[in-house]
Amino acid sequence: MNKIIFLYTDHGLSTTLLPGAVCFHFAADLFDVQTELKKEMARPSSLSAELKSFVQKGLVIPAASLAKLLDDRLSRSAPKTVVLFNFPLTAEQMDSLLPVLDKQQYTNRQLLVFQLEDPQDFKAKYFKETEAASYFDKFGDDVYSTWELGFEKRRGQINEIVYRWGSAAS
Repeated sequence: MNKIIFLYTDHGLSTTLLPGAVCFHFAADLFDVQTELKKEMARPSSLSAELKSFVQKGLVIPAASLAKLLDDRLSRSAPKTVVLFNFPLTAEQMDSLLPVLDKQQYTNRQLLVFQLEDPQDFKAKYFKETEAASYFDKFGDDVYSTWELGFEKRRGQINEIVYRWGSAAS
């Protein structure tokens, strides 16, 4: 049985160390959509051409195309365990991925969410350095409001995926 792990992290948590540690712990391959898009668009393929057409027009890549990317990656390497890092981020992406996971026989599905308590935690960790602290003193209110909005948006995305994931698991 193949296993898929949905890994979500809050804004401000490491996007390299945390996924690497999770992959090491589970002896899993990492599927980071940004990295995989770059790799695929460097290859000569019909999928690459499709992805490039959206990027060149400045459009968001549709969920169905991202699902094709995952399907192609799983078909080529057939890993037993895969970590999907911060993907899918929308209900539409989740809905388009589920048939791919069924087709590829990734029936063992796990959800991991790493969250900070709140934006104050991130602020406290990030601005320990003198240079960063002086930046925050100068632009603090604007930076903090942007972070709060980012945290809220991220939590909303994660909550929607948790809901969808729970519905798909039952």
